[in-house]
Amino acid sequence: MNVEDSRNTSGPQGFPPWAIVSVALIAAVTLLVFAGLYYYRPSDFVTVYVDPQQTVGMIVLRDVEKVYPVYAREFKAEYELTKKGQQEAEKAVQGGTAESKVKSLYEQLDQVNADLRLALVTSYTKYVTELSVSKSQSERSEAGLHFDAAVATAIKMTETIRNLRKQIEAAKTQTSSADWDVAQKEIQTLRDTVAPLRASR
Repeated sequence: MNVEDSRNTSGPQGFPPWAIVSVALIAAVTLLVFAGLYYYRPSDFVTVYVDPQQTVGMIVLRDVEKVYPVYAREFKAEYELTKKGQQEAEKAVQGGTAESKVKSLYEQLDQVNADLRLALVTSYTKYVTELSVSKSQSERSEAGLHFDAAVATAIKMTETIRNLRKQIEAAKTQTSSADWDVAQKEIQTLRDTVAPLRASR
């Protein structure tokens, strides 16, 4: 008596199970590759060798314009937060005695930000140039001092701009223009702090 084997050895529409698994695996790998390419972001830094033997390397930014967002990250964040409240602050004093003070304050803040950005880019460019031609460790250390000072200045300015933002928040709720004078003092502190960097360019 013949007994028919009732086991099904094929998947949907007659495909063997191994073919279905293979197709699913290829699709998953393809999806992972595309996801990896989409989310891949090259590092901001690259190693550059300063000698033909490639024994002395230096890690530098790929794009010099990234100096400001990389090395003044906290200052930049505080600056953007402060600027975010500009329209509200100007609206709060519109038609009042503090209107021109507030407008001037934000103009000066923009100038301070531009000065810091330019000072960092300039000092970094000078630093990398000097580093690439230096022949000894002491020369390489010396090359970094000016840039280190610029970064230290950006860090120092972060606390001042944070205080400025708080002063602006407080002054927006007041009617007296004298309250804006306190914010103006913070701006002056920022200007005085960035001035030596501007002068050394």
